[in-house]
Amino acid sequence: MANAKIDREVLTFANRNAFLASYVEKQGQPGGLMLPDRPHLGVGDAVHLEVVFADRLMIFQVRGVVGEHFSMASPAMMRVDLPSSVDPSCKIVLEYVNGTLSQEVQRRGRRFPVDMELEYATDEVFTRATTEDLNKTGAFLVTDDLLEAGTLLAIRIQPPGGGPAVIFNAEVAWQRKREPRGFGVLFLSGDPKRQKQIGDLVEALVRQQTAK
Repeated sequence: MANAKIDREVLTFANRNAFLASYVEKQGQPGGLMLPDRPHLGVGDAVHLEVVFADRLMIFQVRGVVGEHFSMASPAMMRVDLPSSVDPSCKIVLEYVNGTLSQEVQRRGRRFPVDMELEYATDEVFTRATTEDLNKTGAFLVTDDLLEAGTLLAIRIQPPGGGPAVIFNAEVAWQRKREPRGFGVLFLSGDPKRQKQIGDLVEALVRQQTAK
């Protein structure tokens, strides 16, 4: 697997039922999602998925594995398996779809529509961008500067009501080349105190936006 290709896909489902319509169960084995075929990927190659449930603004980052190609189908399809042995987040997604995911995990996974400016930097120079949505684990930055997945950067956000800006580390998880262009980041919180600081900041930003 060292030389396996890695692909990235953003999958938006209207709701859980729409997810289940694309999900194929296999007796005694991990099930998978039926997606448009990617011929350059071989069986066993990794696929990083951002699974979005539009009705609840729930977003999950999972790592799937190409299980089978159906090149003779019209259109050609492939099955991306979601084995929890590869990524425990696969189990979390399925628990959410089946309604067994805890409310605490659902609350952490939900992103909120927040339209605000922030700054990011890969070196000492910060660049302005806007965000469409964020939660305690990540955000989507609207920008034409499409950083590659895996890029480490610093995020600087001005808290509501003034005070010193909060700076924390993040990693680019995926990029979107269609409008609005930009990239998604995962916050690298490090320790519990830092996690709480990010969580408190996000909650304050959401309260400020919803009060408008």
